[in-house]
Amino acid sequence: MRIRRNRRFLAFAAAVLLLCSAVIRASTDGLDPETKSRILVRITESLTRKAFAFNTDFDRWPEILGDHQKSIDTASTTRTFEEAVDNALNEFGISHIYLMSPRIKSTDTTSEIYRLGISGPNTTTGIFVTHVAKGSPAELVGIQKLDVITSINDQSPAKHSDLKAAQGETISIQWTRTGQSLSGELICKIFERADDPWIEWPQKNVAVIHIHGFGSNAYKMIAVSRLFREARDAKAVIIDLRDNYGGKLQNALHLAGKVMSRDQVFALHMSRRLYSKFEYNPKAIDTKLSIEAKQRSRKLRPSFSLFRYGGKLAVLVDKSSASASDIFAAAVQEHNRGLVIGTQSRGALIGSKVVGLPHGFRLTYPFVEVLTSQGKRLENNGVLPDIELTFRETADDDYIYNVAIEALDLDNSQ
Repeated sequence: MRIRRNRRFLAFAAAVLLLCSAVIRASTDGLDPETKSRILVRITESLTRKAFAFNTDFDRWPEILGDHQKSIDTASTTRTFEEAVDNALNEFGISHIYLMSPRIKSTDTTSEIYRLGISGPNTTTGIFVTHVAKGSPAELVGIQKLDVITSINDQSPAKHSDLKAAQGETISIQWTRTGQSLSGELICKIFERADDPWIEWPQKNVAVIHIHGFGSNAYKMIAVSRLFREARDAKAVIIDLRDNYGGKLQNALHLAGKVMSRDQVFALHMSRRLYSKFEYNPKAIDTKLSIEAKQRSRKLRPSFSLFRYGGKLAVLVDKSSASASDIFAAAVQEHNRGLVIGTQSRGALIGSKVVGLPHGFRLTYPFVEVLTSQGKRLENNGVLPDIELTFRETADDDYIYNVAIEALDLDNSQ
């Protein structure tokens, strides 16, 4: 009898704890006006005192904030507040400026997962899959590159905005592959967004080195160095930066050190302090303004490397190649080190910082412009490939490898 009572008590206590935790979660998710005000004050301080981007007047922030005040005032949860502030920040029209709420944590099992390992553009028939991350829900359900996701939870055509769910939640999904209809259920889980660097050999003397990210979790310097040692005798190396959203510039400099010399300028850094009084004109290359930009900026050079590959080189990019991928492709192109092949890159290249805010929020804001060695601004422009392909051709590995091999003057029989 005592055992039964103890079990009932434990069950009751567990129920009370679950109820309390639910109440706590609900209360912490809510935002009172004072907390929102403190967050906005810190955002204003960061933007007006520290933020920097060419021809961007961050002193306009109070005015922009006023235009969005109603939606911000009515936002009562972390998500709606985040969306309202991001809508206001988007008016600056530049990348690397957004608010991150406390719910965006890799350890938060209730946070929403938006990508699920699937990359690719929305089309009229659905999502054309250009990449599937290893170990992701998409790979586990059987989705492959070049598939077309037609329906998500019976909603068609499928869109990326529909690919979201909480940890452990299930999404019904339908897709096609070369005319065949397939279906399955995605069970959402947290996973590493970017694959580790790896190498493949489409033919005996041609190596493809895949770099899917320049962030700390994706770019491993030791692994990249090992891959280049493995490819040292290749007649050509193809560096695959498709679906590479960028990351740390120092990692891009490390990669540059594997294929470029130290005496070459990889990129230019233009800070708020160095910028001074002239206005940058992105179309005024080789003019006085561009020369002044070069003179006032800090020159970044490839990292030192014990081994530098000197053979033929191609770089693959697509619409998702951004930030550090933008500038790496541009450096290869401007120094005539190799060919850039694929679609125009994303053009999201401004150095950013992250500052902590009240209630666990974080603000990412731009603080430095990164220009090409010739003073060209890639932000909102991207890199135009030497050989431009459609996004479908770019996603097709066999097709784009053959284009690169032919363009590099390599005989397929080698």
